[in-house]
Amino acid sequence: MISEARANSHKQNQLTIPNADIPGMGINTRPSIPEQSPIFAVLLINPEVMVVPQTYTLPDSALLSVTSFPAIMTWQPDQVYVVLGRSNNAESSVYTGRIEADDAILLKRPSGGEAVVLTPSMLVVACTDAIGRYRSPRDFFVLCNGVLIDTFNQLGITGLSQRGISDISKEGMKIVGSSMYKGSDRLFYHAVINVAERSGTIAWYLKHPAREPDYRQGRHHDEFITSLHDLGFTGSIDDLAQTTQNRFMYRFEQPLNQDH
Repeated sequence: MISEARANSHKQNQLTIPNADIPGMGINTRPSIPEQSPIFAVLLINPEVMVVPQTYTLPDSALLSVTSFPAIMTWQPDQVYVVLGRSNNAESSVYTGRIEADDAILLKRPSGGEAVVLTPSMLVVACTDAIGRYRSPRDFFVLCNGVLIDTFNQLGITGLSQRGISDISKEGMKIVGSSMYKGSDRLFYHAVINVAERSGTIAWYLKHPAREPDYRQGRHHDEFITSLHDLGFTGSIDDLAQTTQNRFMYRFEQPLNQDH
């Protein structure tokens, strides 16, 4: 078994395969995100300018080319990224003028789902496994989201459930969004955990999605999104990343239950 870490500007980037040693993440504090721009800024920034999304090259894209399965990665964004889903277009999904004015980076990922915001107050979890191990992609979704729910339970955040296609929420408030890419030889899952970001930051960049899960019921981002911090989590992103890595490795070492 191997353990690999790609060095780049991200504060946290770790790729592991079960049974590999896990080096310390080294992230014990989260950078602060500036307060949402004051109202006068809304008058000065044209929210609709042409911004061409870049190809998705964030750290977890490395899992699209690994040759050993399963593989797991957690990483903490080093700045603000706005990421479109495979079928999204920028004009209808995000406020491009705000992205440009704030020097955020707009990307488009290969997986489905709606646009998301990544900030240093979040943790991205990604994993991949051989497609032949699962009867359907849904089985992989259920497995991965189940591991995250178990992780949160271990950290004292209980009462969570999978809602919609792939969200994890508590009492109708979303904490995790995830998406999947189906390749010829692999299933690739990645999820964004809102550890401590304000919902207003997300609402600043994202328009209301064209498609939404039934349980959202038309609610604005501010009324729909919460964070682990708001639910009582007081640990660091480092703590969360380490626990998540351990839970995923443990689960992948167990027999698969295909009775979903």
